[in-house]
Amino acid sequence: LEALTAEWNELKAATLAPPVDPRRQEELLRPEHILQAVAEIGAELSQPFYRALAAAPDPESREEAAKQLAVAQAADRPENIALLKNLLKDQAVNVRTAAAVSLIQVNDRSGHEVLLEALSSKNSGDKYHAVHQLARLQQPSQLEFAKESLKTIATDRTLVPGLRDFTNNLLQRIK
Repeated sequence: LEALTAEWNELKAATLAPPVDPRRQEELLRPEHILQAVAEIGAELSQPFYRALAAAPDPESREEAAKQLAVAQAADRPENIALLKNLLKDQAVNVRTAAAVSLIQVNDRSGHEVLLEALSSKNSGDKYHAVHQLARLQQPSQLEFAKESLKTIATDRTLVPGLRDFTNNLLQRIK
């Protein structure tokens, strides 16, 4: 019931017009605007922002931080890796899987178990998040550890066809 209420509230909020400054009749600043501006600056130059964003109360912001912390320059990398390892313990699966993939991108294998756990979960949402995060990896060798789990998902007829197809496309990169 709580999950349905939260989803309903999100749907209602999505249909509302964006808040407007009554004096200037312009749209007020929202978190999406800030994330867009930081993205335009470039993730390499915005690492302190993303490290701070990793402590945000909403999982979507923490997920974005986890994705961008992998783009660090050499000087930022040790601090970011430590933060990503902490995010592996986040309550939200999308944050955990994003952090795990970011660790793989910086040649750290400590996120493999988190991804394998999500891929073998009975919850199809966990599988979905893990597969979509794994799609960020470009090198086939980085996906090799999850090959068997991905094969299982690709052939599981109880899962929605879209997830199976997406997983099959991911498996094509490994071959």
